[in-house]
Formats: sequence, C-alpha cells, structure tokens
Amino acid sequence: IEEVVDALQLTRALHPFTRCMTCNGRLAPVTRGRVAGLVPPRVYRRCRAFTRCRNCQRIYWRGTHYVRLRRMVARLRSPRGPVRSNVS
Repeated sequence: IEEVVDALQLTRALHPFTRCMTCNGRLAPVTRGRVAGLVPPRVYRRCRAFTRCRNCQRIYWRGTHYVRLRRMVARLRSPRGPVRSNVS
C-alpha cells in the first residue's frame, strides 16, 4: 500500500474512515440512540460514537481494529525516502 500511495502521490488524497467499505457512500455521524438494536449489544454498551453510510445504511464504530488502522494511515501519511528496488 505504501508503494502505491507514494507512486501515485496519494498522500493528500487520504481521507480515512469517511467512506463505506461496502458501497463507497459517504459516512455521517449518527446518534447512539439511533443504532440501538442495530448493532451487537456488547458494541452498544462499549461504544459511544457511530457513523452510518448515507447510501446503504451500514453502521460503523471504532472497534478493536481501529487503533491498528490508524497506525497504518499514520505510516502512509509520514514522509518516506525514495523507494528502493530489490532488483539488481
């Protein structure tokens, strides 16, 4: 992913967690009360912030994978030196 972002100069185009992974629709904040009964009970108890796709209505929250994904985005946004090829 890092090589693609660098090669296509996409760093400024990164807008993570703003699009639906199913239909690519825009995500919008939704109140916690609006998702009651639509997310697993343990998620509802643990999470306070939710977003919903404006197109397909899929609901998103900051699950256990969120921290890992934020780290990946931070790496993609960090300046790197020139890409070195392993081909001799």
